[in-house]
Amino acid sequence: MNDSKEPDRELDLNQARRENYQAMIEEAEQAIREHPDWPDLHSQLSLLYYGVGRIEEAMGELNHALELNPRYLSARRQLGLYYRDCGRYEQAMEELEKVLEFEADNQEALQELGSIASALGRTEKAIEYYRTLNRVNPQHFDVCLKLSSLYSDLGDYKSALHLLRQAIGLNPQFPDLHYNLGLLLEATGDYDGGIREYRKALGINPNYLKAHQKLGAAYSTMGRYREARDELKKALRVNPDFPALHFQLGVAYNAGGKKAEAEEEFRRTLDIQPQHADALTSLGNMYENAGKYPEAIKEFKRATEVNPQNYYNFLRLGICYHKNDEFDQAIRIYNEAIKQFPLVADLFHNLGYLYLRHRKFKEANDAFNKAVELDDSYRAVQDNLRLIYGDKDWVDERIKVYEDKIALNPDFADLHFKLGLSYNEKSMDDKAIVAFSRALEINPQYVDARSNLAFTYANKGDYTRAIEEMEKVVMAHPGYADMHYNLGLFYANNSQYREAIEEYEIAIEINPNYAHAHEKMGFLFGEKGMYDRAIDEARIALKIDPMNSVFYSNLAFFYANKGMYNDAAREYRKALELDPDNPELHNKLGVLYGDKGMVDDAIGQFKKAIFLDVDYKSAYINLALQYEKKGWKEQALKTWNEYLGRNPEKKWKDQAVKYMKKLEKNSNR
Repeated sequence: MNDSKEPDRELDLNQARRENYQAMIEEAEQAIREHPDWPDLHSQLSLLYYGVGRIEEAMGELNHALELNPRYLSARRQLGLYYRDCGRYEQAMEELEKVLEFEADNQEALQELGSIASALGRTEKAIEYYRTLNRVNPQHFDVCLKLSSLYSDLGDYKSALHLLRQAIGLNPQFPDLHYNLGLLLEATGDYDGGIREYRKALGINPNYLKAHQKLGAAYSTMGRYREARDELKKALRVNPDFPALHFQLGVAYNAGGKKAEAEEEFRRTLDIQPQHADALTSLGNMYENAGKYPEAIKEFKRATEVNPQNYYNFLRLGICYHKNDEFDQAIRIYNEAIKQFPLVADLFHNLGYLYLRHRKFKEANDAFNKAVELDDSYRAVQDNLRLIYGDKDWVDERIKVYEDKIALNPDFADLHFKLGLSYNEKSMDDKAIVAFSRALEINPQYVDARSNLAFTYANKGDYTRAIEEMEKVVMAHPGYADMHYNLGLFYANNSQYREAIEEYEIAIEINPNYAHAHEKMGFLFGEKGMYDRAIDEARIALKIDPMNSVFYSNLAFFYANKGMYNDAAREYRKALELDPDNPELHNKLGVLYGDKGMVDDAIGQFKKAIFLDVDYKSAYINLALQYEKKGWKEQALKTWNEYLGRNPEKKWKDQAVKYMKKLEKNSNR
């Protein structure tokens, strides 16, 4: 019976409160009629109006009070808070700024202004308010914490660390402060320092789940997988149904080579949270690396359905279809993904390879050109694919000179050969074939003419003829390692991988120090998903030529595809030691950091790439995407505008503008 009457009693209490408020309002209104020039009465009535939801009337009374006494600071501050609560932030800041005009050190106004500016994304303005407040009251540890967070968002880790340590000095037993300091230290690469602070947080609160979680992640990053697993298991004893902990434990198991345990933890994650996209992606990666492509396809498909905003899952899904010899499905996936992610170079690059496998050379050429437009680092790939690409420089005058000389000396093989080279530079392949063929008619032993004839057939996509001509070169000169290497290139691009590997091996037998032959073998193994073999070949190439930054970059690429992100990052850093001013390497390392979720580190690398090459368009795109991932929409839009200032091609300019409009639309919601 008592339970059934409880709601009525609550209603009675609410009614009593409303009636009491109404009585108080009537008294205050009567007092104002008697004393209309008393600002305190207007302020008191404002609070009563606000208490019953009569917001506009509440603000009206405060404005009356301020007309009577413009220096009534508590009323002005209260009016600013009312505006803030109604979402009228500009008016709120205007009123709070007026408080500071009368009292520059007003702590309440400074704190509210800092909070509003921060919420509006005006980071530098928020810092200005909080710094003033910190000067006025250096014992305010919460202000130190907020300032630290703002400096961290700007990438000023030195200031952020100083302020956070100041906050800890004021309140050393607050575990959140140690946790946040751990995050900052990790962001600067000081993982040992991060681990130390997470442990301090856990010493204060042993059940601090986030600290357990980050401590486990830090151990994983450092390759201390056993300690990572132990820490995450402790956290799971506190909360066994926390999906993020099971997921991270799976990551630690996987990185430590315990595949079965990793799969079990990813499955547990999905049992608790079936829509956990990262768990689906991780399972897909595991199956792909194990060569279980049908299983990988199933997981990546689910991941694209759960999180259609992540292009990575579409990319891997297409790759797995490719590896499973489902080329049409792979092409379909890439084309669908490109409609949604028109600025992702990897999608165009992979699509180009698929078209190449289908001998659709025009489509392949278009796709590769788009990949290079978005990410200039793919230009190296473009150069390797000589069967599609060639130097596009204008050489009309040179062609005319050779044609005139041939008219006078028609049986001079070298002139026909040089004319063929010039036609190649203009991509006039049919004429180049005629010129090289004529040179060979005059001199059938002209090795360079036959070799270039082979490359020209390859440029046209006629791999059969290209291979035939290069085989003639190899038969005539079996001791030329370079010719076996070139024949390997043609076989590879004709999808004759076994024959390609045989030719590379012959080249290596002739020249044991042929680093590039090992490099190309690595690419073939990588193409088939055999990343362990690819890594072995890349290491051999580096042993032969340890000063080649490109080889380190290739090794990093294979590690990344195997999911060994820490090893990949290490190799990119080695490449940068050899070539520190290479913007492409900074861009690649930034992409890797972004894929790992190390957004701040990614931002730093993209900024460095742009510093080294202000016209590096893909770095602007990548930087803008990372800013968006951080929620820094103003910085993202600014970077998109800087990209547009680099005068991209119209089609990419239009895509960027469309992307910016979408971002602005989302910002206004």
